[in-house]
Amino acid sequence: MDLRNLKLLVVQSTPFCNLDCSYCYLPDRINSKKMSTNLFREVCDFISSASHLPERLNIVWHAGEPTALGVDYYEEMLLVARDVFKEKTKICFGFQTNGTLITEKWCDFLIRSESIISFSIDGPGWYHDQRRKYRNGSGSFDASMHGLKLAQGSGLETPIISVISPSILQNPHEFLEFCAASGAKRFGLNIEEIEGAHKFSELYSSQTEFHYMNFIRTLAEKSRDMDISFREIDDARKSISSSGHIMNSEVEPFNIINIDYTGRISIFSPELITDTAFRAKYHLPNIHGSSLEEIVSNDVIQRLTSEVSQGVAKCKEDCRYFNHCGGGAPSNKFSETGRLDVSKTNYCGFKKRLLLNAVLEELEAFSEKA
Repeated sequence: MDLRNLKLLVVQSTPFCNLDCSYCYLPDRINSKKMSTNLFREVCDFISSASHLPERLNIVWHAGEPTALGVDYYEEMLLVARDVFKEKTKICFGFQTNGTLITEKWCDFLIRSESIISFSIDGPGWYHDQRRKYRNGSGSFDASMHGLKLAQGSGLETPIISVISPSILQNPHEFLEFCAASGAKRFGLNIEEIEGAHKFSELYSSQTEFHYMNFIRTLAEKSRDMDISFREIDDARKSISSSGHIMNSEVEPFNIINIDYTGRISIFSPELITDTAFRAKYHLPNIHGSSLEEIVSNDVIQRLTSEVSQGVAKCKEDCRYFNHCGGGAPSNKFSETGRLDVSKTNYCGFKKRLLLNAVLEELEAFSEKA
């Protein structure tokens, strides 16, 4: 099996999270179990058996709060990965964290291991603390910002991912002030979505569409004169200026491989592997005792590939934004409809259609001024 197009190996070290965010898609956040060292060695052996690997293998620790397991755990996992892969590929660990548990020891490890870290901070304190709370109900903003500043003080790059919900939409200037003051340079704009355990989104309403587009337009316009960038806005500008078809790793088989703490494996969107309804419908295989070839030819993996492909074909047929999207997100298709072989979702309406329209409007206004 050729895995040179593998973009992400997403590994769930633990489902546990020390926060209880109201929009989280994870169903089992109080479960403190963790992936064993022996199982991670199996993961590495499984991937390294491929005939070809990418020059750099991005191993992202996600689907829980990875830093809850401490630095020593990942020191050991890094030794395992380097021992198995040797010179086959360069190993790069990535961590998506809420930042509340970051210490100087963590910063030292991240620098020594040449790892990448990204922080989940939603915006100004009042907004962040509405959704990102500890289980006792207190907000996590101060602790997250403390971890962010520790990382920045160590010289680490600290991109931030924020989740956009209705209560911030009429405050784009305050959101920009937060971004400028945070010290981060790059920001991702996720949206509050229906996904996994989160069954309802306040964002998906016709009443919010106007405010959402205005929010995106304002960020696009004002950030031109600021030393910050927004991932989605940059991607939209590139997509608008390009006549080609965008590559969508979420719908390409084995561009993303996801393995949970038990060894269960899925492909496509990382969020699928933790979705209990998805796991009930598709009895996912386990890498324990299985070869890469056996997983590739597994009936469930083949069924997923077929249904995702059918969904992409419907997107291409039904949606004029297809060249800007490439077929949508299988996890959102399943969470909203219970199927993979469908096209349009509320998620793609906001994340692609409305966002692209807002960025295009700002581009046109900017061109007229020039």
